[in-house]
Amino acid sequence: MTLIEVVVAMFVLTLALVAMYGMTNFIMREWVIAQSQTDVQQNLRVLLDRLARDARRSSDARVYVAPNASCPAAASGTQCLDFDSTAFIASDVGTNLNPPQEVCLEEADGLVVSGTLFFLSPYKYEAAAISCLAGGCSGSLVCPSGSTKVGFSAPLTYPRQQGEVVTPLPARYELDSGGQVLRNSTPIAAGVMAFTITRPQTTLASAANLGSATISVVSAASFVVNDVIGIGQLAPSSTCATPLETVKEYKEVRTITAISGTTITLNAPLAACHAIGRPVTAQVFTVSVSGSQTTGSGVAQTAQLSMQLRLRD
Repeated sequence: MTLIEVVVAMFVLTLALVAMYGMTNFIMREWVIAQSQTDVQQNLRVLLDRLARDARRSSDARVYVAPNASCPAAASGTQCLDFDSTAFIASDVGTNLNPPQEVCLEEADGLVVSGTLFFLSPYKYEAAAISCLAGGCSGSLVCPSGSTKVGFSAPLTYPRQQGEVVTPLPARYELDSGGQVLRNSTPIAAGVMAFTITRPQTTLASAANLGSATISVVSAASFVVNDVIGIGQLAPSSTCATPLETVKEYKEVRTITAISGTTITLNAPLAACHAIGRPVTAQVFTVSVSGSQTTGSGVAQTAQLSMQLRLRD
């Protein structure tokens, strides 16, 4: 080969290598960007999936704006969400003559020894101090597979039936100043720019009496017919008398059948009484989250997702 042929061959080879390098670099850069976008979206999906799980096992939820004592780690001006997580009793236990000191719960996530468990049955409401969990309980009660034994420091007042609802510790979600969403102070999602809860809510303008099929609210503007709403809250100190016994106040779930001004008609009469100022909130609400992640090349990837959550009725 002549010198000219060698130079030409080297020039062509150099062009080919430069082209290959440029293509490889482009493909790698696009892959990193796509992977970063996927990571941002997956991070938000994991957060929403955990929120949905807590919503399905919660009887109520409250929204606060920081600064607030109920969300101490939240960045100022951000919202936080506080669930009243609940669980079902997994099997019948005890009798009137021999009330139980242990029960089986379908789920016990969030319970701790020395905590308090609330039994929400309106006519058999009570609070009990937890003394042991699962294998730490020495009683003879045998729980169904998949459930967890919970023991108390003293026997309960009433026997308990399968399907009754109890409420353990709350699940609190808050966005801190570093872009992390915390669940009960434990980080579960990073790189979050916004955490927004949209939930129709108002309060009672006057007391709602036991047996009433209508309620008067401060404003009904955020509700429509067929909305499912929660009325009142768990408030054992608030009671109303019936011909036979005293009823504790607890949250009741009803469907709106008509709205006239600030008067809401319910699909069924109330089974408890609710004081003026008690919350009236939608059982279905929306959580929107957005996140960001910057690649090694300095390209910022963002994503925004939202999900409708429904509380346990």
